[in-house]
Amino acid sequence: MLNNKFLEINRYEVWQSKNKKVIKLEHLRKNLFKPKIGMIKYYTNRNKRFTSKIIGFETGNLAEQINEFVNKNYTNYKYKDKYNYLGNNCNTFVDWILKQFPQSKIKLPFMAIGKKYN
Repeated sequence: MLNNKFLEINRYEVWQSKNKKVIKLEHLRKNLFKPKIGMIKYYTNRNKRFTSKIIGFETGNLAEQINEFVNKNYTNYKYKDKYNYLGNNCNTFVDWILKQFPQSKIKLPFMAIGKKYN
C-alpha cells in the first residue's frame, strides 16, 4: 500500500518478522523498502524478489480520504502483531483499507493471497 501526500511516498506492508526497531507495530512496517522494490520470494535467497507493480490508484477527494485514513489508522490494524503467508499478510492489510472505501475502483487481483482473510 503506497500513499502520497505532498510528493512524499510512504510504503506500508505486513512483514514476516516482527519489527524490533520502530514503534510497537510488530509485523506492520512503514517504509521498510523503497516503493518499487518487490517482496522477497525465498527466505534463503533475499536477492530473488517478486516484481513490484501498481495495480491501481485514486485521485482527488477519494485519494485524500484514503491517505488520511491510512495515516491516522495504520497503527489500529487488527493483525499488526500477526503474520501468516496465507492470511493476515500484506494483501490483508490492503484489503482492510479498501473495504473502508467501497467507492474505490481499486481491486486486488485474484492471485492476492490473503486478501479474503478480513
